[in-house]
Amino acid sequence: GVFLAAPALLRRVPLRWLTVAALLATAVRWSVLGAWPGVPGLVFFAQALHLASFGLFHLCSVMIAGQLFPGRLAARGQALHGAVGYGLGGVVGAVGGGWLWSEVTPGGTFIVAAGLAAVAAGLAAWGLRGLTDARRQVQNP
Repeated sequence: GVFLAAPALLRRVPLRWLTVAALLATAVRWSVLGAWPGVPGLVFFAQALHLASFGLFHLCSVMIAGQLFPGRLAARGQALHGAVGYGLGGVVGAVGGGWLWSEVTPGGTFIVAAGLAAVAAGLAAWGLRGLTDARRQVQNP
């Protein structure tokens, strides 16, 4: 659904704020899972939120990589995006999350992850100020 709505979203909302929204939605999701893991309705809500937040973040990160690595560098930029963002990021998240899970609590692990996502949202709001407005990159149908 996010990818179907992407052209309209990117025409209306700056890429910077879509990225912040995806990260804040992730913070909400992990907070809900950490605080209320036994409430089926809230878990369903959190997992549905994951569909939107992950899709939106992936869309934004691919577009940001495209801006940072234009033209002939695009393939290298996307490879770096995948390797660092999903490869290295996945390893650090899995190892760190596994350690927290065993040393703190499962709920505490989700709360820490929510806090990290909230910090990332703040960093994105501040650090992505110089992005080219993606609305110019998306052609009208």
